[in-house]
Amino acid sequence: MRLPSAMSSTRTLSIVGASDETSAHIRLLLRISAPRLKQEWELIEGEDVDLILLEHRDDEATKALKARCESNGVPYALLCEADAIVLHGMALRRPVTMGQVVALLNTVGGLREDTDLVTGEGTDFYNADLGDQPAAAEDHHGWEASTFTHRDLSKPTAVVNDEGGIDAFELLVHGDPLVEAPPEDPLITDTTTLVARDTGETARSRLQRDTSDGNAASLIGVSHLDVPAISLEPLASDSNPQKAAESNNEEPILPALLREGAQHSPVRLFATGLPMVVLDPKARSVYSASPLQDLIPYASATTADVGRSGIVGAELQRVRDSQHAYTFEHMHWLFALAASRGRLNPKLDPGGSYAIVQAFTSAPELSSHARIVAAMGKPTPLHEVAHASGARMEEVFDILNAYAAIDHIQYVPRQRLQGKTEKAGLWGLFSRK
Repeated sequence: MRLPSAMSSTRTLSIVGASDETSAHIRLLLRISAPRLKQEWELIEGEDVDLILLEHRDDEATKALKARCESNGVPYALLCEADAIVLHGMALRRPVTMGQVVALLNTVGGLREDTDLVTGEGTDFYNADLGDQPAAAEDHHGWEASTFTHRDLSKPTAVVNDEGGIDAFELLVHGDPLVEAPPEDPLITDTTTLVARDTGETARSRLQRDTSDGNAASLIGVSHLDVPAISLEPLASDSNPQKAAESNNEEPILPALLREGAQHSPVRLFATGLPMVVLDPKARSVYSASPLQDLIPYASATTADVGRSGIVGAELQRVRDSQHAYTFEHMHWLFALAASRGRLNPKLDPGGSYAIVQAFTSAPELSSHARIVAAMGKPTPLHEVAHASGARMEEVFDILNAYAAIDHIQYVPRQRLQGKTEKAGLWGLFSRK
């Protein structure tokens, strides 16, 4: 393999190891995306190309071709699936899109310049680097003649015709070379004023940060390290989430009132769509005419949603005599059940055996409460509890979390297999089991 010649502005690429369908798809994308490419590209066969598209395989032939490309400095990109792991290099992930092809070809096409590798013996290299023409025009062969991007912009000399006058066509195109051109007006004069630049950030300026080069590089698996700058602005005064929630009245009201010392006198709580409850801190009870499961919305009802008023005397006694009484433990159990959401508490051992102590009889149908409690009369593994009760594992986790929150469970650790002893210290970590 040798480096491709840089004499032509047309770039070439080759596809190695891909299927006919993939090759046809890339050929079609190459034809469609031609207006968006910075250089002309031609799909050919062989390895004397500017870019090789290589099918991503874990075989010796693919590894050898990659090694040859890397040693000779020939860019290559891997054709791979969307979930393939590519540690380094460029990649086209299926399904290959036109955006990927444009980004890849424009990136690789800019890796070399269209300069002459072969120049004549009399070429003025010093002036050639500056873009000027050689001082002396010599007779070179066609392949030795230097091509410069920038021509000499000095005033053209007058072209005299056969009759001794200035050629009319040259006069029309270039003007009379003997007439001095009028001086150009200066860009900055005494009356020029400077306007302060508006440094405010706009939505457009924020979008322009993500340059087209960065977008193109990200499409082919090459992206720059984008780390957000550390903010020097001080933290807001309400940066504490708990304080912010309290200031916005977002804390649930009933769980807050159940805390020790939070409420010293009986209080009535009521809200639209929720059953009315009476909190009696002296008796450590909550009274309501509704069953326990209907009080679950109070687990998330905030101060802004719930109204409250005091209740004393005969009215309080009438509530005590006529409504259901739930202890504070009942309410803590209910709120823990509502917050469980089908996931076992990380502090509990999923492989251990559990039994429920002093189970409640309230809400028997809530999360299969009664059936799970009946199956946990003695320490039982959780999967056996779910099988015996016919409940889902999420419901078993919810009930166990609720009773664990009020310390009404008995735990028996999992039993180790007989005949296997674990060595202590580092020897136990590295020993073969």
